[in-house]
Amino acid sequence: MSDPDLLPSESLEELKIRNGHISASLKSMDLPEKRLVALALKTIDPDMLEPRAALSNTGWKVKILAREYARTFNISPTGSFEEMRSASDKLFKKVVIYEVEERDGRMVTKKMRLVSGVSLAIGGGYVELNFAPEAAPHLLRYALLLPPLGP
Repeated sequence: MSDPDLLPSESLEELKIRNGHISASLKSMDLPEKRLVALALKTIDPDMLEPRAALSNTGWKVKILAREYARTFNISPTGSFEEMRSASDKLFKKVVIYEVEERDGRMVTKKMRLVSGVSLAIGGGYVELNFAPEAAPHLLRYALLLPPLGP
């Protein structure tokens, strides 16, 4: 990988972020993964974006419909579920790595998953993502930077 903020792994795809920001991790995702995360962040209750809530350590679950995914990103409805399924599998395997400095000056390396669970409704045409509690504060801060999506 060419980005110095990213760290490859042998077993799971590990992503390294600096200064508590998740943007480097999101930049390394492929387009369908970015689309799923963007739609999920679009559904966040605005109250969760308040500074105090954004610092909380609670995850959240979001259901993304294949027809909404297709409409938002102007892609074929027939292939949208398969694209979502593949992206959700990749998101589930991602591990984010970051370092924090403790009060005594020691650096501590932390690892977390973005997504702690995935549900696929093949006949129902949706993917449900459980965003991990550890990732929530990072994702919520990132959500504030995103432009509006699609139609």
